[in-house]
Amino acid sequence: MLCPVCNRQINGNDTFCSNCGNRLTAGIPQNNYRSAVPPLQAQQPYQNAYQQPQPAAKTKEPNPVVIFSLTMLIGLVLMAGFMLFIKPGYLLNKDGDSAVSTQKSESRSSSKSEKTTSSRTKKTKREEPAVESEAESSSEAVTTKIPDESSDSEKKSREEKTTTKLSGAERPKETTTTTTAAAETKAPETTTKSAVEEDTERKMAAYAEAMSYDTADRPTFDEFEWCYGQFGLIYTPPEDADMITEPLGFSGGWKCMIIYNPTNYEGTYMREIDNVIISVNGDAVDMTFDWYYMEEPNSEPTYLTDLDDRTFFGDVVGSGISAYNDVTVTVDYFWIEDGREFALGTVNMDDGIPAYLALVRP
Repeated sequence: MLCPVCNRQINGNDTFCSNCGNRLTAGIPQNNYRSAVPPLQAQQPYQNAYQQPQPAAKTKEPNPVVIFSLTMLIGLVLMAGFMLFIKPGYLLNKDGDSAVSTQKSESRSSSKSEKTTSSRTKKTKREEPAVESEAESSSEAVTTKIPDESSDSEKKSREEKTTTKLSGAERPKETTTTTTAAAETKAPETTTKSAVEEDTERKMAAYAEAMSYDTADRPTFDEFEWCYGQFGLIYTPPEDADMITEPLGFSGGWKCMIIYNPTNYEGTYMREIDNVIISVNGDAVDMTFDWYYMEEPNSEPTYLTDLDDRTFFGDVVGSGISAYNDVTVTVDYFWIEDGREFALGTVNMDDGIPAYLALVRP
């Protein structure tokens, strides 16, 4: 007999099932009971009927913050690796730096070796005279120890060796003397060049100063009042005058006054004012007169601008000039004073009476 609840084998006389404790109905045959109450399925356990269905386990979703942090960390790691190891030229630069450092170390080592070598050579050079002196002293000592019984030929050979040593020691002195003599011979050449340059600079300075006083303005008699002193005309410069001795300093335009027969007893003069241009080329001199104006006693003044210019040719004479055309013009003194330049001379006329000549500028 089977239990209608748990479907286990039970005795036919049992009131309760020994397995599930179900109360059995007495007096119902086994076959009728089975048809009235269908047995439970074997694959469905008893406790499933009383258990509530459990909800399905939820899968844990990942945190987006954690994912973002991990992504950033991985990106930074990859970027650092790219910058350090994959960036083009990084390893090459590293190799270059190492090569440069290697070269520097090699150059330092080579320089050190050169220094040590040079110091050794210097030491050896310094020690050579000592060695020679020691050798000479030793040879001298040996020579003194040799008895007089040696032959004449051996003595002559020793004397020749000593002579060659002395001549070799004296050779540097000879070369030193020759070098000094050559230097002494070259010194005058340098001095001559500097003297020529100084002379050229002096001449150019004098010419530049003369051009600064150069003038082409027409003269007036008032500009020659310095020529008239207490006792008449002045024929020499002042004692403290700054004389112009360089001929190039005579160059340029001047204002000129000529007084004819200056020693007459009447005290009246026939005088003339003109413009003069002096050109100096080495020792040669040209004087060009541009005639302008003349005054004569007891007559009207006359303008001479219609007359042709006249050039006198001459030379530098001492600290002055002398030029000739139909008469001779001589200028004896040139000097500078108070920002003006002055000159005094004569014009040798045909009548034998020299005319008075004065120049001024500007």
